[in-house]
Amino acid sequence: MNAARTILLATAALLAASNAQAASYEHIDRLALQLAGQMNELTEEFSTHYRHTSLYGHLINDARDAARLADHIHELAHYRGNISHMRDDLNRLDREFHHLEEVLGQLNRQVHYGYGGHAHGDTQHVFYLMHEVEENLHHLRDDIEEMYRSRYRCYNHGGCSTQPVYKPYPVYQGGHGNHGGHAGVRVNGNGVTVGNGRVSFRIGF
Repeated sequence: MNAARTILLATAALLAASNAQAASYEHIDRLALQLAGQMNELTEEFSTHYRHTSLYGHLINDARDAARLADHIHELAHYRGNISHMRDDLNRLDREFHHLEEVLGQLNRQVHYGYGGHAHGDTQHVFYLMHEVEENLHHLRDDIEEMYRSRYRCYNHGGCSTQPVYKPYPVYQGGHGNHGGHAGVRVNGNGVTVGNGRVSFRIGF
């Protein structure tokens, strides 16, 4: 009875952890996809409204670089890539985005005071989109930071170990909507094997 109860509790704990891991990656995947879409939309808006301004070349090149990086981050998130890699890329994207804000601010000041070219149409919605990008970027960065801290052992005297607590292997198998494997319990011989292909253990009895 005690052995069976131990097995059930261990099984439930592993499945809960596995489901939480999958949910975290799916949440991050959705956020990263939304962020990438917004960055690409922002690039199109810049092209539409600011093509005839003196800083357009600077603005559009920086925006395209940031959009490519956002697409790359989404690929990492979708295929459950390395958390540390995503963390570094998000910090880089955050820096690039805030530089983009500075360039856009300078450009709009020039347009407002009548030098440096002119903008086409109403650009108010561009600033709403910039705000939405910033909100999603910071949300995603905070979530990745939380995942990073939970998956890496940190020591006060030696910094953070580069070895993860578990290995988040890619689970993509040929469809964009496939975000995870199937957890399972297999009874064979004199033991139970529990796992989903990424994390597993065996209990003998």
